[in-house]
Amino acid sequence: MPYVKHKKVTDHHHNRDGADDAHNVLERPPTAMIRESLNSRYDIALSRLEARTCHSWKMALDGSKVLTAAASIGGTATPQLTIRSAHGSRVIDVDDNEYVDLCMGFGSNLLGHSPEVVEQAIINQTRKGWNFGLNGESQLAFANLIRAAGTANERVQFCASGSEATAIALRAARAFTGKDVIGVFEGAYHGLQDYALITNDPRNPALKMHVGLGIPNALNEVVEPLPYGSDSAFERIRDLKHLMAAVIVEPVRSSFPQSDEGEWLRQLETVCQDCGVLVILDEVTTGFRIAYGGGQERFNLSPDLVAYGKAMAGGLPVGALAGREDIMKVFSPGKHRPAAFAGSAFAGNPLSVAAGCATLSYLQDQRSTLYQDLEQTAEHLSSRLNASWSAANVPLRMMQFGSMLKLMFHHNIETGLQYIQPSQGQAEDAFFVHLLDKGVAFHTSRAAYLSTAHTGDDIDIIIEAMVGASEETAADGLFRTLS
Repeated sequence: MPYVKHKKVTDHHHNRDGADDAHNVLERPPTAMIRESLNSRYDIALSRLEARTCHSWKMALDGSKVLTAAASIGGTATPQLTIRSAHGSRVIDVDDNEYVDLCMGFGSNLLGHSPEVVEQAIINQTRKGWNFGLNGESQLAFANLIRAAGTANERVQFCASGSEATAIALRAARAFTGKDVIGVFEGAYHGLQDYALITNDPRNPALKMHVGLGIPNALNEVVEPLPYGSDSAFERIRDLKHLMAAVIVEPVRSSFPQSDEGEWLRQLETVCQDCGVLVILDEVTTGFRIAYGGGQERFNLSPDLVAYGKAMAGGLPVGALAGREDIMKVFSPGKHRPAAFAGSAFAGNPLSVAAGCATLSYLQDQRSTLYQDLEQTAEHLSSRLNASWSAANVPLRMMQFGSMLKLMFHHNIETGLQYIQPSQGQAEDAFFVHLLDKGVAFHTSRAAYLSTAHTGDDIDIIIEAMVGASEETAADGLFRTLS
């Protein structure tokens, strides 16, 4: 049975105040009432899901008048779920429906939701204060834990998010080298700053395109998209070495997690070192998740700068830049030396630092078995799903590296660029609707993360729900639109 706990639905509803709610049907999405006369599996599941998420739907409707761009976990055709609480591997929405969560704070909740070790650290810190602006007593301990995660981490600069970490990494590289051009790799994600949102147009790779509006065209001159995993990137770096300050690269792309790029990454470091181009390793997602030492440890890398975020603070907002001492000194003004600016009102705030110390201390203590166990669980999940989908000739595939997962809607994906440009449409909407209806919260970015809180029962529930969702979608003939 699907693991969804919800109030019993009867012909006579009651609102949350206990009063009769005969007009509650008016608060249901109009699409739900229309679909009651239809009989496709998608329509039935969506109508059923909408009926039991009325309060989420109402809050989404009210929020649409004030809020923009809310994150979706159920597909574009469903209301935005509003989560009331979360613990361990589960989230509970405002209608009291409980779901096994695979979003996990976009990867930040490596230990699950509200892990006791982090919760207690936060509670203890709230009794002392939560934003001083000045240095807190635990910052040094947190910095030393980050420093211990990689040989490249000689000095640490705190900030408030992964996007800030990659932004100041790029600034440090430009300040240190005196050069302006930044190399970025296709299919990568480095946060919300303008430099990270320029790539090649897949229809014409000779042209550059922006990921969304509002990116200055002038930045096209100082951002150079490069092919990930290709030796042709090395030639372009050599051609631009007198202009290029740094390349920024994910050791494992969150858009295409796979394990066969280690040798290429080491070659990239060698080429960049020969050319006087810095290597910025974006470990915002991989840091402390695929290993305590992240990509540095897994692939034996020696980057110049490393950007961190997400999993390092148990779900609280955090960011850090670590790197070579001589480079990191660009943030420290001298008597005759101006500095690069890296200020942030919430950088190294006491709550995030307390949570970070608790998280990294726990991970450091458990690293001998924790990462191996988590990766084996993820491999078990992905292999069972892929075997089932392959046998059924369903155009789905679950990619996996460590505890990072990515769902692909395509039969044969060969490159990351193909993957980030998948077929879109009703097949995806239907799949996510069925999945949510079966009690699994999976973000429609198709990225998912396992945590140490996911149990064997959770994995069985996820597999049953995802296989079932694919069968329901296939039965409606919706996969026929995918190549």
